[in-house]
Amino acid sequence: MRLCRTPQGASASRRRQSGAVVVVVLVMMLLAVLTALGTSRTQWLSERIVGSESDYQRAFAAAEAVLRDAELDIRGLRGDGITPCHALAAQTGCRTAAAGTPYFPQSLADFETVANIVSASGRPCVAGICTPADPAVMSTAYLKSSVSTLTLPGVAATYGQFTSATSSSAGNPLLSSATPRAWYWVEVYRFSQAGFLSAEDPGLPVPARSSPFVYRITVHTQGLRPGTRVWLRSSLVLQDAD
Repeated sequence: MRLCRTPQGASASRRRQSGAVVVVVLVMMLLAVLTALGTSRTQWLSERIVGSESDYQRAFAAAEAVLRDAELDIRGLRGDGITPCHALAAQTGCRTAAAGTPYFPQSLADFETVANIVSASGRPCVAGICTPADPAVMSTAYLKSSVSTLTLPGVAATYGQFTSATSSSAGNPLLSSATPRAWYWVEVYRFSQAGFLSAEDPGLPVPARSSPFVYRITVHTQGLRPGTRVWLRSSLVLQDAD
């Protein structure tokens, strides 16, 4: 009987091949894990981006709704944009003209009364009505740096507060009065002061004689995410057709 012997060199070669296979398998497993982690992180980032964009769009839509609500408040109309606010003896437009309560002025005498109410309060605005002597006082830089003060109860106005518009009709949770995330302020200027606004609003129309004022509206909304904030600003002049 003859015995076959495996050469020592062949055995060592097989061991080296086996070791190489193990290394290759480990590398492939590592690459698979890294690929899975990369895919997971990409999906996570995509979800965050989509979530942030969705939150911004929601906040922007809320800001537009608040801007319209502020205009209706100035015009003295309900949230439907058609029905006038009740013309009660103690009410001017959508505001109650009680002692110490500001309202949108109907005459220059009214303007002085409202300006005195706001000035006596010691606050920049009362119930969303502001009467600064110079529009530069209410600059965007000031608004953004003072938002915590300006959004205190009694300083800003909120959606539907005076027009009776509801968040359910608007279909936007940011407009809920339970947890305010949307506010507006209206600066009232005599038409003779309109020159202060010329840099931002060239070509403002001449207001009606019965309402010789320029209104500058600023809206701020806070999204569901802490970093989502939207600011809108526009000017309104009431004319005879209004």
